[in-house]
Amino acid sequence: MFNRGKWISIPPTVDKLWQELDPKLYDEEWFKFQTEAKEERIGKDNLLFSQSQLFYLDYTLKGKQVDGLINNLIIKLYPNEKLYKSSYENVSNALRGILANALISYHFLSGAGFIRISRGNGDYNKSRYNPLMTKRNTIDVLDRLTKADLIEYYPAIFFEKKYKGKVKINRFTSRYRFKFKIFSLFMDNNIGYKDLYKASDFIILKGPNSKTSSKETLQLYRDTDKTNKMRKDLELYNDLLRRNHMNIAGNVSDQDGKDFQFQNYGKRFYSRIFSRGKFNCGGRFYGHWVLEVPSVARQFLYFNGRPTRQVDYSACLLHIMYSTLNIGQHTGKDLYKMVDEDRAWVKAFCTIAPNTNRLRDACMQTIKELGLNWNKKNEDRVYNLAHLVSEAHSEVYKKYFFRGKDIGQVLTNHESNIANEVIMHFVKKNKLILVVHDGFIVENRLKRELVEVMEDKWNKHWRIRGVRSSKPIIRETPHYTFRNTPIVDIFDTFPEYMKQSSFNYKVDS
Repeated sequence: MFNRGKWISIPPTVDKLWQELDPKLYDEEWFKFQTEAKEERIGKDNLLFSQSQLFYLDYTLKGKQVDGLINNLIIKLYPNEKLYKSSYENVSNALRGILANALISYHFLSGAGFIRISRGNGDYNKSRYNPLMTKRNTIDVLDRLTKADLIEYYPAIFFEKKYKGKVKINRFTSRYRFKFKIFSLFMDNNIGYKDLYKASDFIILKGPNSKTSSKETLQLYRDTDKTNKMRKDLELYNDLLRRNHMNIAGNVSDQDGKDFQFQNYGKRFYSRIFSRGKFNCGGRFYGHWVLEVPSVARQFLYFNGRPTRQVDYSACLLHIMYSTLNIGQHTGKDLYKMVDEDRAWVKAFCTIAPNTNRLRDACMQTIKELGLNWNKKNEDRVYNLAHLVSEAHSEVYKKYFFRGKDIGQVLTNHESNIANEVIMHFVKKNKLILVVHDGFIVENRLKRELVEVMEDKWNKHWRIRGVRSSKPIIRETPHYTFRNTPIVDIFDTFPEYMKQSSFNYKVDS
């Protein structure tokens, strides 16, 4: 057992490590017991509120086995109706999206949770971000599934809530829960995460929703050669992720022994999100469940049963700032350690400050980021930190600090473009890699190659722009993965499952 901070990881068991859909789902009594036990422990009303997952409009199921299941269900749900081609396609899209959410919900909610699905008009606007689902067909299919006793329906509830002395009307969104019959259909038809796809656009553009508000919402855009290339890269990358298996070994619990649920296997794809309505702002990779995992838990990450390592660019943002100014004398230095203060404080402040307009805002957000209270002691410390940073990094401090979100996002765009080049090197070789902003996770055996590629892509990015780059330290984050994974036992225990599995696996000689 490994204990670091409040996270505890237990060595992997065969079930936890390998099963994407538990064979026990064939057993209706087991499923019923699991559901009832959870209801008794938490309470059904609490489950309705706390154990509910948002309905993802942008996920779907594809594959030969899926096609057969969908056709059979449509015959069952529409027994006396002739559906023309367009109607059949719309119903099929709605049913695929609903079943995709059922698949996601099993692992995330252990088969006993609820899905929040709006029955209103505003959530079903068709666009590149929702190409398949319409309100009419989605609600119609949900109603028919309910009538066929495949799902449970809990209508929306309106209730009063007092806030600052005023009565506010809150809406409790409609809930649905999938029954055993749905999951048994998955098992009978060999449908699993290999069949799960994201239908929406992987290239996402956000921007202010008004001239007076900084809140960003989804923006429509016209495709260019640049957006088409980025989308093609992501399609190749996400297809690689879909065909492979990754997981945290064992259970992760807090100090009180309460399990921490973080492996939402529905979130197995990346998108690139750009901001400020511009494709030169942001562009980081978001969406994959590994980004939601505490860093200590990522140290127990396995790819297809193999242990991993994480490597990142140290003080990446500061080195990008120096590189854009053609200042390379800090190459190979830990720029955070050049400031006489705790490294975590320096990192938080230097990351936040370029995305703010005022020193005070940066200081307050730094304290919040560190999980501390805003008091006189911390206030004095963070203002003194700002002074130390201004002395140690005067060139970039004057140029980039407190210049608003656009500057910070333009700098981040350099990071995301370098990350894309690193990723594509491995994707083209069919080698699995995960990105965590300015860091990357690969199998142990690929660590040396990763370091070399990170150095090469960094140098190439700045050489093309004709500047002398400030090269960061490439630092490894130790992973405490278990080397003695019982490979033979897995094959012996679940031979049929391993033959049908969606991930690629080869036993090392």
